[in-house]
Amino acid sequence: MRELTASLVGNPLHEHIKVTVFIDGLRMGPARPQLFRVQASTLEEAIQVALQEEYSHHQARTPASAWPGGSTPSANRTAPSGPVPMELGLAEQQDVRCYGRGRLGHMKRACPARGQRKRFPPRPLGLKGRWQKPRPRGQCAGGAHHGNVAPESLCTLKAEKGSGGLLVVHARVREYELPFRVLIDFGASKNFARRQAVASNSNKLADALRESTGKGTVSVQLADGKVITVPRIHMDLAVKLEDFDSSEQFTVLEMDKYDLILGMPWLEKHEPWIDWRGKQLVQAALQYPTEHW
Repeated sequence: MRELTASLVGNPLHEHIKVTVFIDGLRMGPARPQLFRVQASTLEEAIQVALQEEYSHHQARTPASAWPGGSTPSANRTAPSGPVPMELGLAEQQDVRCYGRGRLGHMKRACPARGQRKRFPPRPLGLKGRWQKPRPRGQCAGGAHHGNVAPESLCTLKAEKGSGGLLVVHARVREYELPFRVLIDFGASKNFARRQAVASNSNKLADALRESTGKGTVSVQLADGKVITVPRIHMDLAVKLEDFDSSEQFTVLEMDKYDLILGMPWLEKHEPWIDWRGKQLVQAALQYPTEHW
């Protein structure tokens, strides 16, 4: 403690140096490891933590009969002639007193009332970031139900109603020269491709048509609730969208405005972070870097 005393009359030391000197000067006991865990930033805080820990440790070693209102030995009870083993487990559970609340059964660092917060589940956000009531299972974003429809259900929102909240980007597709206009739609249960767009590569479309022979049809529900039946044509396209590069399966439809619609399969695979104001997609690992402990 000589260094701390000298700092009062001489050149004052930084707070972290005072804390380090104070911890080094403590004897080995419960207060020292607790100070390493708490990592106090000021000397006053370190002294308070040490006093609280010493107080809690002292109360843990004090028998319950020594407290006011504690049990007193009965007059008919004879004192043991030899040493009696201590029940440490019982003492830790019953005789430990919290310095903050003054209650038995726990120390302050393990107090259940410390840092207790009421947690709320995350609210679902809509296309514009506003809170939206969770829709029932089997209902798309446009309000149409598709419980009795095939899994390939197209539930895109109408651009006229929510053009400000739709995320439309451009992507490069392998074996195609021109970029594709892509809609990111969390209401689409599958990925969809416009037939006119993929037809620019006639060989690739011909291969898809040849493979789809005999596979039947598929029912697709549009945003306005209308259900259409189209041939089951699937194509695998290698899509590069900003930092995302992957091969996806698309259902070919007669669509307008958008060349590709990336639905839940693509969103579940990449789990992108969406900036609705900036109209950008960012990988979650880039937005929230991993912390190393």
